[in-house]
Amino acid sequence: MENIKPNLFLIGAAKSGTSTIHDYLSLHGKIAGHKDKEPHYFCKKDIERHSEWDGYLAGFEPKQDIEYMLDSSTGYLKFEGAIENILEANNEAKFLVVLRNPVDRLISHYRWLHGVGVEKLEFWNAIERFGYGEPCYGKAFGGIGYKNYVAWGMYGQQLTSLLSKIESKNLHVMMFEDFVKYPNQTLKNLLDFLNLEHDENILTTNLKSNESLNLKHKKLYTFLRSLKFGKARRFLPTSVKSKLKKLKKLGIIQITKSTVKKRFILNDDDRDKVVNIYREDMECLKLELNKLGISLSWKEFDS
Repeated sequence: MENIKPNLFLIGAAKSGTSTIHDYLSLHGKIAGHKDKEPHYFCKKDIERHSEWDGYLAGFEPKQDIEYMLDSSTGYLKFEGAIENILEANNEAKFLVVLRNPVDRLISHYRWLHGVGVEKLEFWNAIERFGYGEPCYGKAFGGIGYKNYVAWGMYGQQLTSLLSKIESKNLHVMMFEDFVKYPNQTLKNLLDFLNLEHDENILTTNLKSNESLNLKHKKLYTFLRSLKFGKARRFLPTSVKSKLKKLKKLGIIQITKSTVKKRFILNDDDRDKVVNIYREDMECLKLELNKLGISLSWKEFDS
């Protein structure tokens, strides 16, 4: 991978199937996915990026004869300066965007944080308190996720900003709903955009990654996820730090196996209210998608 720089970025939208698509693409022999899926390297300040470049590159799968290095940080679509930082590193980078009905995306976002215990407020209280603000990189709640529920679904704003910075030939937009209904064809179209062969290893594999959970032991989960060991890390032997890290990971895995079936569902009246929140931005999105030859198929936003 000596002559290849990170050149493929799956940048959003969050809670729209990006983990599954990242895992599918990482199966392709010509694509090396980042082991962290969302390293968010290009959201960091200049001094941090320069000092962490080698570590960032080391996170990509060690494959031979690849054409793409895939970074699937969904914050790149939203966080200020990220796209510019990517283009500074590689002005020939290609970008992938998955769009999901923003109402369903918002529900999934809330269900995720509520299910793991990060969000303790009821739905509308959470929306009013956190939903409309712009997310700030590095300020995720409990080190897990951002609560800016509404802002992440403002695709019209996000796509307008993105297309002002990159050439449309370097952008491929997919619809989450198409991926769910027609996964093989959606993946084939994606591979065609990348000028890659249709790898049967991808097309015959059934993946479903990063599903929202409703955990029994929410407090223990958030405690383990936020556990950093503080200043004590500097005084611990490497072997001890390694063991603690493994124990933390094993603990999180065990907790995620213990779930309850009941989960949050939005009623029809409340769903209509969320539709109205996004209606103006969806008109903006339609204009941007029309420029790309894509029609919006979410019936709730037909006008």
